[in-house]
Amino acid sequence: VTTILLVGPVTIKLCKVLNVNPKTMILAEVIFSNVGGTATVIGDPPNIILANHPSIKNLITFGTFSLHIAPAILCASIVLVFYLWKVYSKELYRDPTLHLKQEVKIWHDTLAKIRREEEDEQDPDEAEVFGYLENFIHDLEDKIKKHSLTALSDANQLEKKYHIKDYGLFIKSVLVLFVVVIMFFLHSLLEIQLSLAWIAVIGAMVHILISGITKVEEILEKVEFGTLTFFAALFILMKTLESLGLIKWIGDRLYELIQSVPEGKLRLFVAVLLLIWVSAIASAFIDNIPYTATLAPVVVHLGSGDLGLPLTTLVYALSLGTCLGGNGTIIGASANVVAVGLCEQSGYDIKFYDFFKMGFPIMLITTFVATIYMCLTHVLLSWM
Repeated sequence: VTTILLVGPVTIKLCKVLNVNPKTMILAEVIFSNVGGTATVIGDPPNIILANHPSIKNLITFGTFSLHIAPAILCASIVLVFYLWKVYSKELYRDPTLHLKQEVKIWHDTLAKIRREEEDEQDPDEAEVFGYLENFIHDLEDKIKKHSLTALSDANQLEKKYHIKDYGLFIKSVLVLFVVVIMFFLHSLLEIQLSLAWIAVIGAMVHILISGITKVEEILEKVEFGTLTFFAALFILMKTLESLGLIKWIGDRLYELIQSVPEGKLRLFVAVLLLIWVSAIASAFIDNIPYTATLAPVVVHLGSGDLGLPLTTLVYALSLGTCLGGNGTIIGASANVVAVGLCEQSGYDIKFYDFFKMGFPIMLITTFVATIYMCLTHVLLSWM
């Protein structure tokens, strides 16, 4: 989430400057964020939950976790880069009429919405407004035809047009951002009596003070309350599913299936396979944070019981499944919702199907790569 909050707005701004549709770029960024975050203990919330479990934290350190997981993520990232280049490279092109097309879309949607609301009433004044909007849209469409022949600005022209206007504020902003990011990392390593949310809020307050902003209302207008409300509703839903016992039921069925397999490498293979794929599919449709919190005791029970399964291998499998599975749908990971909210705020809507069409195949591909890696290194070669 932190990565998307920092990089997302910059990406959208750069895409607008370069006349590139930011939707594909943002989706690729959030997917790589979820994949890359799997490589370290502090990279994704599920990893933090697993690493801090009382029965696991003495077996896995920051270094050993990355040593075992990072190679899988490196392999998955290489495959992912090739896949995105092969499938989506044609969507990354510069269009001098992009901003006009976006404006036409917004006005079309506005006109359709007003007509739906006023379809039962016939008011001459409203008909005049409709006519004015239609003419305005036609004028924009004419501009698009003229601008389609306009030459795109090169790098030198863009640098002259979009230069830093206030170097003092720029340096202050970079310093505040740097301190906030460092605090995010130290929060996971040291026992700082501040939550990540409070670190972000304090950083925002300091930034407002040093930038000389006096009208706080203008800042609050840009807060994405829709995204925050969605998160609140999503966590309530996840807690409801947890209270109903759905996630526990999934864990119990996993335990029974693994227990039914003959002891040895075959049982370990089945355990790794089930943990990765069941977790990946479940995390795509159920937020991976409560899922991991519920499955962690099940994994500990599998690894510490009489089944003869190494606990660390099961932890790595669960981590790969839950983190990579978050790319399957918008609600699979918190970063996905934040990225979609940033795009919508800039006028680029990303629907559930848009994310699913790009994210779900990538989830299947990266999970498959992780499965091959785990079976070769931790089942066949017995790397603990």
